[in-house]
Amino acid sequence: MQPEVPLTTAPTPKLSYWNTPKAFVLLSLLFLSAIGLGFTHNTSGLLNASSAILGGVLIDLPFAFFQKRKNKLPDGAILTGLIVAMVVSVTTPWYIPAATAALGVLLKNLLRVRKKPMLNPAAIGLLLGVLLLSTDQDWWGGMAELSPWWTLALLLIGFAITRKVNKYAQVLTFLGVYVLAFLVLALLGIDTDLASDALRTPFVNSALFLGFVMLTDPPTSPGRTSDQIVFALIAAVVSVALYLLWGGLAYLLIGLLTANLWNAWRLWKK
Repeated sequence: MQPEVPLTTAPTPKLSYWNTPKAFVLLSLLFLSAIGLGFTHNTSGLLNASSAILGGVLIDLPFAFFQKRKNKLPDGAILTGLIVAMVVSVTTPWYIPAATAALGVLLKNLLRVRKKPMLNPAAIGLLLGVLLLSTDQDWWGGMAELSPWWTLALLLIGFAITRKVNKYAQVLTFLGVYVLAFLVLALLGIDTDLASDALRTPFVNSALFLGFVMLTDPPTSPGRTSDQIVFALIAAVVSVALYLLWGGLAYLLIGLLTANLWNAWRLWKK
């Protein structure tokens, strides 16, 4: 009779940080930033990006200390700073994106439900920047200022991010509803000019950037497919309605933040 062999489980290999979704998104945004700034040769954009990252990191460090985070790299604050810089106009003074990113990171750490941030930090920072600081936005991270061919780079990187964070249902629902709603309005002759503009540069680039980069933020969006679809529907419907009512560029931020609040309410109910 053979001696009984004890059952053992193989140790799970530790995942390298650079294989994580957050690291992938960080590298992707650095690549998009390099394209956006490299072709415009705009040093003020680089200064804005640096100040936004620094502003976010300085606010985040005390929270990281008291929360005893294992990851010493303040990557969430760096991502927030990068996204803020890629939305704020490069002609904006450097202290505006720094304050905007700092405000977003501060609220991310203060407004939490079940230890998760309630609101997308870049979105709430940018919205408050518009309301309190009259911040100019051109969403250059959406490649709107470059040749239309560069939108393909945004699409390729965007789908790679979507695959990495497993948010296909969310992104396709948001972009599908956004495009379909304005296409139907244009074909029916309702708000034709507004609907047509929404499908042109820079508005459509802004929607792509928000859909791929901001809507997919794992801490502030749901993971289950059915919840992803509801989340994206709320963001798209609110965005379209606000654009038709008031125009501007903040409609996308308000749509996303409304969906964030629905997700926070869903988590709170559990």
